[in-house]
Amino acid sequence: MVVVVLVVAVAVGVYAHKMSTRKNETEKDTSPLRSLMLTRQDIPDATDITWPTGTEQMSICYADSTLDATISQTPKTSSIERIETGSASVTEALVLNINEPSPGSQARWLRDAVTDCDGITSAQPYLWPSSPTPSSGQDVSMTITLLDPAGLPDGAFGFHQTATATRATTVNCDILYAPVMHDDQRGIIMVRTAVPDDGTPAPDITDLLTTALHRADATLDPAQLTPPAPSPTTSPTP
Repeated sequence: MVVVVLVVAVAVGVYAHKMSTRKNETEKDTSPLRSLMLTRQDIPDATDITWPTGTEQMSICYADSTLDATISQTPKTSSIERIETGSASVTEALVLNINEPSPGSQARWLRDAVTDCDGITSAQPYLWPSSPTPSSGQDVSMTITLLDPAGLPDGAFGFHQTATATRATTVNCDILYAPVMHDDQRGIIMVRTAVPDDGTPAPDITDLLTTALHRADATLDPAQLTPPAPSPTTSPTP
C-alpha cells in the first residue's frame, strides 16, 4: 500500500507528472510540516516512506492540476509524503496558510473541479493511477464517479475512480478533500487510496481523513465552501 501526504495551496495549473525522490523518514523531524503528517504507524504493514518533490498524476480529474499548482509556492507550507505497503496506495494533501484572493476561494475552486469531473472517462495509458502502467497496446479505461456526500464528514468532497486494462489488474482509487483550520490558518487536506482489485484490503478513506486531521492538529472547516456575502452598497445621498 502507498500513502502520499501533501501539503498544498490551491491554484489552476496544467497536469504534470513529476518524479519523486526518496528520502529517509528521519528527515520528518527536521523538515517543515512533516511532523503534521501521517506516519508508518498510521498505515498497517507500511514498508517505506518517500518525500516526492511534486505531485504525481493521481487521477483523470483536472482537480489534480488544481492541487498540483496549489502545492505550496512556499516550502514552509508544503510537503508531500508517500507511504508504501505492498501494492496499494493512499495519498493525502494538507494545505496550510493558503494564499488566496478571498477566504475559502481555493477550497471552492477545488470543490468545483471535483464536481465537474463526475462521469468523465479516459483511455490514456499515461494517466494510469499507479505503477507499473499498462504496457503499450492495451485497451485502457478509467471512469470517475463522485463520492456520496451523505457518507462523508461535513465539508468533505471527493470521487471514486476505476481504472481497467486488458492485461492489467483493475485499480480502484478514492480521493477525498476537506477544507480545514490549523490554529488560525486555513488549509486543505487530501487523502487518496489506490488499491488493486486483487483482494488487497482497501483502507477506509474517511478513517484516513480522521487520522490526518489528528496528525495535523486541524479541524474541518466547511465554512470555507460558502462564498462570502457581497459587500452592501450604499446609494449616494441626494
